[in-house]
Amino acid sequence: MAVVWLAVSGLGSAALLAAGLTRTQVPPGVVMTIAGAMGLAITFVAMMIKQAEAAILGLAAVGSGAVLAVGLLPDSASDILVGAGMLGLVVTAGFAVLLASGGGGRADGDANIVTLLHRIHEQSMLSDSARRVLYRERELELLRRTIEDDLSRGDFNAALVLCDDMERLFGYTVEAEQARERVLNQRNAVLSEEIQQQVLAVHQLVHEQRWKRAEVAARRLHRLYPDSPQLEELERGVQAALQEHKRALHDQLQTARAAGEVQQAMDLLRQLDEYLQPQEAEAIRDEAQEVIARHREWLSGLFREAVSSHDWAGAINCGERIIECYPMDTMATEVREMMDRLQARARGSAKSGQGVAGSE
Repeated sequence: MAVVWLAVSGLGSAALLAAGLTRTQVPPGVVMTIAGAMGLAITFVAMMIKQAEAAILGLAAVGSGAVLAVGLLPDSASDILVGAGMLGLVVTAGFAVLLASGGGGRADGDANIVTLLHRIHEQSMLSDSARRVLYRERELELLRRTIEDDLSRGDFNAALVLCDDMERLFGYTVEAEQARERVLNQRNAVLSEEIQQQVLAVHQLVHEQRWKRAEVAARRLHRLYPDSPQLEELERGVQAALQEHKRALHDQLQTARAAGEVQQAMDLLRQLDEYLQPQEAEAIRDEAQEVIARHREWLSGLFREAVSSHDWAGAINCGERIIECYPMDTMATEVREMMDRLQARARGSAKSGQGVAGSE
């Protein structure tokens, strides 16, 4: 932009000079020649001091003065030229004032920028400890706000770390302890609610007799929250409920044995076997073998009775149960050898039954 201003000033001055030289025989030409020379001189000086504003203002001043001088000459007197010259001088003066004030503002602005840069340099030369002392209150306030933000988000671990920083870095032991207590109380309240919900879920599993899942869930909770005495009681409670359930199954098993309910006793033994530890199973081994032997003989008797009475469907059903319950027993091998004949006789019996029904 400065180059444009200097070019305008130089071209304007050259134009005045050329116009004056072509009319050197008349007074206006002399005035224009002087004005052009002065404009070129001002432009040259402005270029040397790198002030384009001085060049344009100088051209405006000498140009306006030349127009005014030409208007005042007796041979070329003109009210228009006089008015134009006066207006040009007034406008030039106004621009000079504006540029002067703007230049001062820029100077002030430059001074402010320099001051700011000095401050930045000074701050960068300070050590971390010096900056902490200088901005102590500001950092403390930021620390307090951050603790509150962490509390509102439920980020309790981060809040506890900031409480330690408040005590360690700034020495605010009392305030840090108060903040730490608030964080711990809020965390414990939230954790207590979460633990209570999961404890209720474990109790529901116990109620549904889903013992394996209940044991796993209780151990997991105790592992996640080892400091909670409530969870120690929960794990022991699951074990106690399981032991009580095993005792109840064993009592029912003994009752079914005494009553001769062979199938019911076998079903109870299967249920009990799912929960017994090796040492517990060893303790009732004789009792279990008796139940199994009775159940085997009972199924064998049902099978023989069904075959003897030509109840082929009942025989097949008993045979399948024998194969399922005692697949490695010799009785199961004998039944397998008979299954094809039994099924053929069952089909033949069904056809003969349909024939009798049709004849009727």
